[in-house]
Amino acid sequence: MHSHLIAVLLATVAISCCSANPSLASASASGTMKMFHIMSATSEAQRANPTQANNCFEYYVNVFDALVKEFEQQLDICEDTFAQGKDGVMKRYNPLVSELGSSAYDSCKALVACDSLPNSQDALNCYSVQASSSSQDAYKIGNNASISSGVLNQEIQTLNSTCETCKKTCSNNYEESSGVAYANLQKCLSGELPIPQPTTTTPEPTTTTTTPEPTTTTTTPEPPTLPPTTTTTTLRPTTTTESGIAPSNKNNGQKQSLQSKLDNIFKHIF
Repeated sequence: MHSHLIAVLLATVAISCCSANPSLASASASGTMKMFHIMSATSEAQRANPTQANNCFEYYVNVFDALVKEFEQQLDICEDTFAQGKDGVMKRYNPLVSELGSSAYDSCKALVACDSLPNSQDALNCYSVQASSSSQDAYKIGNNASISSGVLNQEIQTLNSTCETCKKTCSNNYEESSGVAYANLQKCLSGELPIPQPTTTTPEPTTTTTTPEPTTTTTTPEPPTLPPTTTTTTLRPTTTTESGIAPSNKNNGQKQSLQSKLDNIFKHIF
């Protein structure tokens, strides 16, 4: 029976190995406390009917494993949606960055070119004109970049807030679903609830009609464009939009050491 108990405990705490995700670690801590409470509350019933306890653990270990996997998948969707949205925002501002860079280069190039004039008179006259023009260009570039940076940061902050709300919803759903499973496990160990038996049914052929879900289009402000200057020609490079989804990393390498620690705990409990 201990092997099944350890399996259930592993199902509740294995997600703590994924320390990069606070939502998983928090759910793991809650699940571990619930499991130890169940073991304490049903210890006499388990000793009285070890076969029943063994069957309960064997069934509910699969239930907990499915809930954890579903939780992880939902969190991945939240994080991938954020990463994809952020990548799209960054790419949308690439043309503006190139435009500002071209304007800055052209302005500085015109000013530096004064040094190549054949005599001091022409060079000084050139510096006098180009310095004033370049300072105006620099002001326009700085002002444009400041406004655009504020809009960009706001968009990313909105995406991040949406991601955190998504993960909070996933955590609440997992807590609710796992709470029902823990309660049913305790009733099963106490003999109050029978072990659900898998049923095999042959479904009748049916015809289904799929209705596409409505799509929501969000319009975000386009980044401002730099007004033309008197001394520069703005080059506007074309860009292509690409979609990228940042994969999520999973850490599963600590389960064996965790099982060893749990074995030592139960040597003292039983």
